[in-house]
Amino acid sequence: MNKLIYEKSPYLQQHAQDPVDWYPWGAEAFQRAQKLHRPIFLSIGYSTCHWCHVMARESFAQQQVAQVLNRDFVAIKVDREERPDVDAAYMAACQAMTGSGGWPLTIVMTPRQQPFFAATYLPKDSSPRAAGLLDILTEIARRWREEPQTLEQAGGQIAGFIRQEQQRTAPPQQPGEPMLDQGLARLRRLYDRKNGGFGGAPKFPMAHDLLFLLARPEPEALEMAEHTLQQMGRGGICDQIGGGFCRYAVDAQWRTPHFEKMLYDNALLILAYAQAYHRTGKEWYRQVETEAIRYLLREMQGEKGGFYSAQDADSQGEEGSYYWLEPQEVAHALGPEGEAFCRRYAIDGQGHLPHLLETEDWQQAPPRLALWKGKLLEYRKRRAPLHRDDKVLTAWNGLAIGALAQAGRLTERPEAIRAAEQAAEFVWHALGDGTGDLNLRWRQGEAAGPGQLDDYAFFAWGLLELYQARQQPRDLERALLVAQKMRDHFWDEAEGGFWMTRAETETPLGRLKPVEDGAMPSGNSMAALVLGHLSCLTGQPDWEELASRQQWFLAGQRVQSTAVGAMGLLALEQWLHPPRQLVQVGANLPEEPGWVAQCTDFLRLTKTPDNSQLLAQLAPYTAQYPVPPEGCRWYLCDHGACQAPVSSWDESAWADGQNGSRPDALPRGL
Repeated sequence: MNKLIYEKSPYLQQHAQDPVDWYPWGAEAFQRAQKLHRPIFLSIGYSTCHWCHVMARESFAQQQVAQVLNRDFVAIKVDREERPDVDAAYMAACQAMTGSGGWPLTIVMTPRQQPFFAATYLPKDSSPRAAGLLDILTEIARRWREEPQTLEQAGGQIAGFIRQEQQRTAPPQQPGEPMLDQGLARLRRLYDRKNGGFGGAPKFPMAHDLLFLLARPEPEALEMAEHTLQQMGRGGICDQIGGGFCRYAVDAQWRTPHFEKMLYDNALLILAYAQAYHRTGKEWYRQVETEAIRYLLREMQGEKGGFYSAQDADSQGEEGSYYWLEPQEVAHALGPEGEAFCRRYAIDGQGHLPHLLETEDWQQAPPRLALWKGKLLEYRKRRAPLHRDDKVLTAWNGLAIGALAQAGRLTERPEAIRAAEQAAEFVWHALGDGTGDLNLRWRQGEAAGPGQLDDYAFFAWGLLELYQARQQPRDLERALLVAQKMRDHFWDEAEGGFWMTRAETETPLGRLKPVEDGAMPSGNSMAALVLGHLSCLTGQPDWEELASRQQWFLAGQRVQSTAVGAMGLLALEQWLHPPRQLVQVGANLPEEPGWVAQCTDFLRLTKTPDNSQLLAQLAPYTAQYPVPPEGCRWYLCDHGACQAPVSSWDESAWADGQNGSRPDALPRGL
């Protein structure tokens, strides 16, 4: 019997009608495997994955494959987005065994969950180029019948190796400026000077690389970031009609994407384009950011405020069919104006996606461009609708909340801040318990899965950015509660760093402590950002000490490996150059100049009669600055030590020798 019919995951629901007797990950499947002494066939994927769909059609929907799996194996399906810990463990095994990884992830393992075979996508039938799934399953089943001890021994050895590698922790090291220089040098070596981006095809956006470059003062760093942002924003990886970005480009020129749209990619790229606009003042970056924000609010935010996970690569069984446009289709939607649109976006009937890579005046938008895009967007929706994975993930929503809050603040987009506020309220109430503890996912009224490190670190960061955007102490209070739970559940007091899962979580290949910044930042990098932020805002020595210990831990990992990537470097940048604090105190707060809200060189705290008691609890040093009976006062502080206040936003006050110069607007960290 296929047990996936009872699951909420959209990915597992896609396989609920397979003839395979699938089990979800859990005790029932493991007990059955042990009772029958059968190997476990583990398949990991997600609902918007193109090659997962292909393998589903070719293999898992076929009786011939189902017969072998049901007879000789116990088959388990896992949604990688609901169980990132299971995915991370067996992806590490796949990479150790094959040298590569990806989805769908295919693992065969012992009843004790020890892997002895790993692959990604497999065709159903063998060919001269590669073995097919049916032949592989048949051979494994034969070997399991004839020599199970050999496979069990191999599984035990592989599991032992993975545990050893995952548990290995480098000794702490002194973090410092040379590590930032080394990070910049690494990106310089990988930089594609012709096309932008880093490395060759396939080419991923890696927004945190760009955020790190935008935070650096070197002109070369800004040049690399700008060129990459421009090429991506002009390319086919950017949805030129509906806004937002696909997951990666299959070519080095950013022309043709792999068509999934992921919430986390779009959140981080919104942040990158907002910071590029903030750093350079170039309006085109703001336009790209605005269209990506509109995409998220239009297609990815639910009625209750939470953001959905992803949109599919496939439409009507064909990859990318939602996005392709022929000239005659454009003419049908736009009439005579279609020719101008096709000319601008290189739509020539030769199978190209709309892009601006061959358009000289790409920064200049024709007067009716927004109207054209609106008509074509509606045409696309009617022609080939997209599947959307409508589960709400705490971690990914944390990234969206933080990105929208900061982007809304830097580029004066109040609708983005409102959307971040709505999402934060949804996560707090629907996925949290009110004390800072979190669940991992929500769907159809049900929250499930104990939160993991990413959920706590990403959501805490989102709340801190939301506090900067709207100055409501409740956001800071919630961020502190979440961070305290993060410390309680995941901190490794013995060796530093944060574990991915709680101590009570079953970890068949060992408890993981992720530091690698991949398509998403690692939980340890984001935790470092959060701790540095809290240290500055609260002035509390406990947070300052924990932030320092986390930086020493990451520095040790960085010396051992280059895996600690750009988001970890951003956290280091912020820790080495901590922002000051600007405490605004008053009963009737005047309107601030725009540069105050948008400045990234300090963190703001706003104290009023209504919130003074709460703010004094959260940031005790603010208690010594009373709310005046009239007017306002502003204190510029550094580690809780504040300069003499000013009572006017006259910029000459900042030039006073006592108060220092006006803070500059160069981005520092996040």
